[in-house]
Formats: sequence, structure tokens, C-alpha cells
Amino acid sequence: MLNHVINKRFRDRIASGGALLLPGAANALSARVIEDIGFEAVYLTGAGLTNTYLGMPDLAFVSLPEIAQHTAAIRDATELPIVVDADNGFGNGLNVRHTIRTLERAGASAIQLEDQKTPKRCGRRGAADRGGSARHSGDAGGHAAAGQPRGGWQDPHPLGR
Repeated sequence: MLNHVINKRFRDRIASGGALLLPGAANALSARVIEDIGFEAVYLTGAGLTNTYLGMPDLAFVSLPEIAQHTAAIRDATELPIVVDADNGFGNGLNVRHTIRTLERAGASAIQLEDQKTPKRCGRRGAADRGGSARHSGDAGGHAAAGQPRGGWQDPHPLGR
């Protein structure tokens, strides 16, 4: 199935309301298992990817090309919509825009951006340095993410954390 068809189905599902459970996948095999079990979408978890791919904690060791590579592998392995953890967008506003376009091309249906300062700190460990929502704080990354990528916000859908 083509990515734009998957993304439209995902947008329609979100618009219909109700809870949507997004199990985390660390790789294409786990995404395939998630699809086989019957879930409606999959979440490419940054922590899961970093832990299983590098054996490291979720402290920004995985780069954008690596996340894009895993996104593309999951896209090839499943027809589920993919929500991708893009950390803090890998830098300033220009980097955020580049991150969105790169993950869009790799097959992301939605992208989660965190409003953490660099260097990243894992929020589950109580050390995250968050400066408020990027969309509301005037942060350049938030403004870049709020700008329209090629094709509007149809591909991919923006998410914030």
C-alpha cells in the first residue's frame, strides 16, 4: 500500500476520535509482530531503537539517518501507520525542518518532536530539561515544525510531546 494511502487512513482514524493504542517497535520485526497482533498503528520508539540497535541508553546516540533507515525498514515490513520519535528534531529550526522532510520520505505517518534542550536527557530518568511547548514558546524548532512541509500536513502528521 502506498504511504499517502496509509497516512490518509491514519488521519481519518485520528479524526474519528477515541483512543488509539500505539505499541512501541524497536525494529521492523517487532513492527510486523505488532501488525500481526492486530494493532492499528506502530510507534518507532527512540529508546527502544537505541537500546536494541546500539545497546545504549536513550541519550541521543542514534542519528537522523539511522532513524530514517529504521523508519524505511518498518515501512517496507508493514502497512501500519508509523509514528516516529524524532527526539528534539536534531538541532535548530532548519534541522527540525530537515528532520521532518527526511522522515516523511522514509515513510513516517506522524512525527513526535520533544521540546528538550540539547544535549538530550531521557525524560523517564527524571533529568529532562524541557522549556515548555516548542509551538508556544517561540522556539525556532517549533516554528519550523509548524511550517508546512511539501504536501501540507497530510504527510506526515505533526505530534508534540
